[in-house]
Amino acid sequence: MKLQTDSIKYFKVFDKRKHLFGVKIEGQRGWYIKPQFEEIGIKDEGTADEKVWFKQQGKYGYYHIGERRILIPAIYGCPLFFNTNGQSIAWKDYKTGVINLENQILIPFIYDDLNIRYRCVPFPEEEDGYKKIFIGYVCFTNDGAAQAYDENCQPTNLKDWELELLNKETEYDNSEVEDMSLTELEERIKKEFVTLIELGYQNYTDKVWSQEHCDKVDVQEKNVRSLLADRQRMMNRSFVHNMENAQRIKRTNNLLMRAIRKAIKLGEKTSKSLQWMEKVSHSTHYEIGIYVYPKWKNSKSDLRYKRKYKSPTKEKERLTEELHNEEGTHIWNIIAALANGSDYYEPHSCCDYWVNKYTPDDWDEHKITMDDGVSWDVGMHNPVYQDVYFTYPWHCLHNHHFLYSFEDLCNINDFLVNVEVQFVSREQDHIL
Repeated sequence: MKLQTDSIKYFKVFDKRKHLFGVKIEGQRGWYIKPQFEEIGIKDEGTADEKVWFKQQGKYGYYHIGERRILIPAIYGCPLFFNTNGQSIAWKDYKTGVINLENQILIPFIYDDLNIRYRCVPFPEEEDGYKKIFIGYVCFTNDGAAQAYDENCQPTNLKDWELELLNKETEYDNSEVEDMSLTELEERIKKEFVTLIELGYQNYTDKVWSQEHCDKVDVQEKNVRSLLADRQRMMNRSFVHNMENAQRIKRTNNLLMRAIRKAIKLGEKTSKSLQWMEKVSHSTHYEIGIYVYPKWKNSKSDLRYKRKYKSPTKEKERLTEELHNEEGTHIWNIIAALANGSDYYEPHSCCDYWVNKYTPDDWDEHKITMDDGVSWDVGMHNPVYQDVYFTYPWHCLHNHHFLYSFEDLCNINDFLVNVEVQFVSREQDHIL
């Protein structure tokens, strides 16, 4: 007998013994659907939706929870999200196309990339004053060919304004970058970074500067960041998302996940070994943190800018002498030095996590990587990467804290792991 679904809320639950997800119903005991999914498209807070994507054996399909049956078998390379027209973008055999709810192919799987086409219309009731109207898809090949489809997935021509956007080069924050080579741009970044150091950027939190000086530092910092963002755009423009580069990206991602698992194991072991601290009256509070940093292929692998002289003048002289191919101003280290969230002295890792006391669930890999079951693949959403699973630490490297290009990430040779322990005395209330 089919359950009444008006008030049913479904939750995904992870079975640690089987390492699979099952489904339970709010307010009821036992499994509604026994653990059988590597992932299923139910958010942590549950859902009332009966039709969701699921993952089995590394592939994605579509499932009817209420009827407990598969609607579309797990044969695709990405989660399926159907629009109001009953269409979903899908990946198969490292190409992309569009299917319907009956698993019929609406746009053939012959393209290397696919974007949704929208038309913006005025809409005062919306926060931004307009709303997007779906008008179809535009598909691309790695050779640069583009084919438009309408909302019914029928071939059509691109509109004039769409052609103009497609033919327009990537806009840079700094217009002069358009006429620069990569080498010229990197030299410009190095010199601007030296100027930033001369202004006392690395001592920014230690001194009471005048408002005028603080404004100068802020302006120069934004200048360097914008140039780094332009460098990323320039390099990504020429990066081809093909099978060869997919293997390079996959290698780096595998190294990252291996390092994260190593950090988790070390962190959990350290946390477990310090349980006795909870029974010691003067040292009841402690925190354990894990960090993961990238390491590069060549000698420029110091990960971050390190100040060697307290004197801004001497430090500037040192950096000026090292402008060419030296550690202090190598472009990778400049990117790390200006990573969002950095405390100016230490680099921001792509994975950092802190716990206090010992709780086994705190060391769950899904929790630490902020694995949402879909993929933190902003900027990497491409069918050629269907075998590569990107989690939040990768997102930090390419989109969030850092401004590394795809090519930069391919050149990462390994990741360093660090575990840190801080003890806080109950009586003195200071870090020991």
